[in-house]
Amino acid sequence: MSQVVKQPAYRLHKARNSAVVTLNGKNHYLGPWQSPESHEKYARLIAEWRRNNGVLPTPVCSPTGVLTVNELVLAYFRYAQGRYVKYGEATSEVACIRHALRHCGNSTVRVPSPSSARRPSRTSARRWPMPAARGSRSTRT
Repeated sequence: MSQVVKQPAYRLHKARNSAVVTLNGKNHYLGPWQSPESHEKYARLIAEWRRNNGVLPTPVCSPTGVLTVNELVLAYFRYAQGRYVKYGEATSEVACIRHALRHCGNSTVRVPSPSSARRPSRTSARRWPMPAARGSRSTRT
């Protein structure tokens, strides 16, 4: 049976004297308290939040419009955190994915540029760094 998620409240942030709503653990400041602009922003955020099943989408690409390997890894990890959930808790699959992905953002992994048409050389810098990582089977004695 699916659990009904309550709509986050439109609240007053007393120190700033502004409206705030917390979505997925992040505060979104909406403008002056009880102003029409803040209510409009609140309605827009809640509509987007509901449309995405209780999750606000985060921008995947950097402002330049080019998706880097680190941004792709982070986007997939955020997806996995929302996908692999059982009884409201993250499953062990998330830890396994985190362990595997920590090697993907490593600076030793080089991705050939799209403009290079030649086949990548077989240098050690292009090899997958995971077997050489601490604790892998090939390094144990």
